[in-house]
Amino acid sequence: MAVRFSPGSVFLVPAGEHRALAVMTARSPYLAFYACRGEPDPAEIEDVCAGEPLFVVAVMRSAYSSGHWGRALRRLPETALPAIPPVFMQDIGSGACSIVEPGQSTRLMVPREQCIGLERYAVWSADHVESRLSDHYDERPNLFVESLKVTL
Repeated sequence: MAVRFSPGSVFLVPAGEHRALAVMTARSPYLAFYACRGEPDPAEIEDVCAGEPLFVVAVMRSAYSSGHWGRALRRLPETALPAIPPVFMQDIGSGACSIVEPGQSTRLMVPREQCIGLERYAVWSADHVESRLSDHYDERPNLFVESLKVTL
């Protein structure tokens, strides 16, 4: 069951004992993840996804295309799609930082402190996303998130 990227598609993602909703944004490969308890009623999905996402990250195509996260539960209208927040990049040698608006080719050089709280530009695998969601529900830091924080 091959699944293609289709903006607004909503999937139920396993997170240990819990579940989360993943919504495909307007731009591949970004997905937004929302907390939900158990299997949401289809009528509740749009309400759950109207709130603030837990996080928005670029996700490997294999995470959803293999069918591991199942078929789309429904499709949100274009007006309900989550925004893709800016991300940061950090030069491994100099430590210099830049902020990138996904979908744009410009990078804004900034002090490292301005990158605190932003996601590092990275593409996440299904295992890493599920680990991050599971850690969120269990209220513990995630190894991958911690390793990707800006180095001051």
